Amino acid sequence: MIRIGVVGPQDTVEKILSLKAHFENEAEFVAEVYADNTDIAHGVEQIKHQVDCLLFSGEAPYVIARNAGVLDVPTIYIPREGTSFYRTLWEIKQTGKEFSRISSDVVSLEVMRETIQELGEEFETGYYLKFDGEMELESFTKFHKDLYEAGKTDVAITGFTKVYQELVESNIPAFKIYPTQLLIRDTINKLILMGQVKKENEGRIAVQVIKIREKNISAYSDYQFLLMRNHLEQNLIQYAKDTFGTIFPLGRDEYIIFTNRSGIDTVESVLPKQLDTVAQKYPQFIFASGIGLGHTVYGSESLARTALSYAVKENDHALFVLDESNNIRGPYKNEDQSILDFKLSSSENELIRKISLETHLSIANITKLLSVTTKLNSDIVEANVVAQYLGIAPRSARRILNQLLEHGYAEIVDTVQRAKNGRPSKQFRLKLHNQ
Repeated sequence: MIRIGVVGPQDTVEKILSLKAHFENEAEFVAEVYADNTDIAHGVEQIKHQVDCLLFSGEAPYVIARNAGVLDVPTIYIPREGTSFYRTLWEIKQTGKEFSRISSDVVSLEVMRETIQELGEEFETGYYLKFDGEMELESFTKFHKDLYEAGKTDVAITGFTKVYQELVESNIPAFKIYPTQLLIRDTINKLILMGQVKKENEGRIAVQVIKIREKNISAYSDYQFLLMRNHLEQNLIQYAKDTFGTIFPLGRDEYIIFTNRSGIDTVESVLPKQLDTVAQKYPQFIFASGIGLGHTVYGSESLARTALSYAVKENDHALFVLDESNNIRGPYKNEDQSILDFKLSSSENELIRKISLETHLSIANITKLLSVTTKLNSDIVEANVVAQYLGIAPRSARRILNQLLEHGYAEIVDTVQRAKNGRPSKQFRLKLHNQ
């Protein structure tokens, strides 16, 4: 049995626990109810040693606990989009109120607009205040109240019980968005599997996040997208089966795979096995992927997200791998790929920070350039070589090198004519090391 700690306000925790009978043979539940946000971190500290994983009622308490550094077991929160937002809009409509002008502290402006337009309703404007983990609840009450009293909104949608109560007391049309039973069950199922992976492979967790990217949004139809996704899912399901893993779709364009390190025999074979003929058949899509290798599911997923952030910057299918020591490898692309290994902790190097500040180049790019010089065993590079290793266009590579040249962190040592009518290639000596 997986022991799940449920963290949230009284009303939402009761709603979650009302479904525990569905999981009586798989999970036990321990409730941790808080009355104020300041109680969350302490409550998590009290409960986490009694459970295998944690289920937060929403994103806000999860962010507070994460920022407090108290999460070291598999953790997940119940989102408030999809069916939850649809139901809230239905409740508003049943009261006869308009929802073309909304203030929200739980649903983003983009989701508001898309969902309301999908319902065939008019969306005039929306206001969104995102919780950062430190804001006082009074800020959200004031946010909704000021907008309504200024005549800018018709209703307020909140994820906070206390904010909802205060708005209602002020006679402001307010609705609290609760998770639906479907979302609760799906999230618990995911958490149970995460807990099982933790139990069976403690300390040897691999998490992969795969994101579908679109080269040209007008180049395909929804039908083509569904065909492509169906083809991709078949490959991913087979891959998960072969690696004894579990796959979950995340929204419209992401997938996450939980497995253990031993399930990944060679990283180089991951993309070919997963993409197979998908990339060839649907060239209008790019697939970015990040693998995180950590000691916990939560840590591995966080590492995978960071690795994915590097992959999405590539102009082609790419995979990056990041482990718990902050060693990152990639991009894995194809047989002719050039792989870089570098430590993200290099960003702490004062010289790199200084170069980044002066040249306005990212710390990641400077760190990658250092890795290039290490791999080549030479400080002398050309734009085409830099472009190959960094996965960028030669023009972008020349811009980076010229930025370094302008600020004294590179010098031109030679100019080589590669072809009769081509542009001469400059050779740069990089000065990225402490002298």
